[in-house]
Amino acid sequence: MLRKTLLDFAAQNVDTYVPAYTNGVQAQPVSYAHYLLAFADSFARDSQRIRELYVRLN
Repeated sequence: MLRKTLLDFAAQNVDTYVPAYTNGVQAQPVSYAHYLLAFADSFARDSQRIRELYVRLN
């Protein structure tokens, strides 16, 4: 549900730009969609690892 919300919101903000930061220093601006997709991918990896944990544990 959270990932779907992030993906929907990212689709609505493809042309919205925000400043990016690298080690606390302002870097090249990125689209807000790109920023949100990074979180969506991170949550996808985390959920995949949790699913794999159950298979290995049992």
